[in-house]
Amino acid sequence: MTSWLPDLDESGPVYLAITRALESDIANERLSGGERLPTHRELAERLGVNVGTVSRAYAEARRRGLIEGTVGRGTFVRRREASGLSSFEPAGDGGLIDLSVNVPVAMPCPDLSEALGALTANADLERIMAYQEPVGSRDARSAGAAWLTRSGIECDSDRVVVCAGAQHAILVALGAIAGPGDLILCEALTYPGFLGAARLLGLRVRGVAIDDEGLIPESLEEICRTDRPRLLYCMPTLQNPTCSQIPATRRRAIARIAQQYDLMIVQDEIQLGMIDDPGPSLAALAPDHAFTIASLSKLASPGIRIAYLVGPASHGARLAELIWSSIWMTSPLCAELASRWLVDGTVERLISLRRQAMKPRHRLVSRTFGELAYRTRAGAYQVWLTLPERWTSEAFAAALLREGIRVSRAGEFRANGQPAPNAIRISLSATPRLEALERALETIRRLHDGSPPRSTLL
Repeated sequence: MTSWLPDLDESGPVYLAITRALESDIANERLSGGERLPTHRELAERLGVNVGTVSRAYAEARRRGLIEGTVGRGTFVRRREASGLSSFEPAGDGGLIDLSVNVPVAMPCPDLSEALGALTANADLERIMAYQEPVGSRDARSAGAAWLTRSGIECDSDRVVVCAGAQHAILVALGAIAGPGDLILCEALTYPGFLGAARLLGLRVRGVAIDDEGLIPESLEEICRTDRPRLLYCMPTLQNPTCSQIPATRRRAIARIAQQYDLMIVQDEIQLGMIDDPGPSLAALAPDHAFTIASLSKLASPGIRIAYLVGPASHGARLAELIWSSIWMTSPLCAELASRWLVDGTVERLISLRRQAMKPRHRLVSRTFGELAYRTRAGAYQVWLTLPERWTSEAFAAALLREGIRVSRAGEFRANGQPAPNAIRISLSATPRLEALERALETIRRLHDGSPPRSTLL
């Protein structure tokens, strides 16, 4: 039996706070499918509440499909396959349409045989296949620096570190700045991979309030003034999951706060180039306090596993140490291939093609959702849809799953201790076929306009 003790937020009834904490811990994989939960009485004693409160919380969690129980055996976390949580299953032509994974829209990959053939014929293979510096070769760093500079992130190659994808870059950046027990911040709704990296490093996470324009500087400054956090992780452009875009005035305020309170910033620019004029980079506004992550996964190919991490020169030795101790070095072969695609214009052509491919998908959203409360942007791979009060995001996602459609619930992106809004994220790029996406969006609209089945009502 797990010794689970929920971290309760202070909003609303206690039983709902327990349910929200359970949902968050399942989504963030602190609790695994099949784990046995404390009995009603045991959890009540740990929390200092009455047994009826826990019973009501478990009943709500069971209604949301989070847990299951058998008389005489106990209460268990539902296994991932049964709960409808996100997976990496591809969206098929028939059966399940999985719109829960934010992947780049499918298109023909550049000719790998041609690229590898050219590499074999013209490159110094002995150098490429040998051990290299942990931060990457000079050529790989120069190619990354040139691409970042063209994209509005000015930097020199000496500050570029080549990482094995954005997730690895997040882990390296966090490890370079913070240590176990340190408080770090993020947007109240954030990328679950960041939460996983923070948990792995033993860091404490707190969410900063957000609105339609993204992170709210006043909320950030209040936390900095009282609790002195070590860093802020944020997505200023095409924020995941909400699609918000931090305006220039807020970016300047965030940079000022970082400098005033010695707060380091890790800005994740995972979709660099997918939107025109994103605004001033936080790294340009606070160069001594900002790291930038830019990956090729959402732009060129997820399989290439190359990202570029740029930080203040003062952190260079620590970044190199972390890469060496985690993976020794990023694959030189993948880094060389990425460099060639950056230099010969392949990456920029792919970005242009992906931007074009998203246009008919956004037109489908506009036509189908019309006046609904949703948010997306040109170039964004997702839609953030706020649901009417008669639905909960859990009940809505479960109803969609019964229709053969999988989406992501707001609770899957919630930072620790933050209440989740009543919303879902819909990936527009996960299914390669427009017909399947159109069918899924029409189903979402139909359910949105209807009422929940009686079995999902309290």
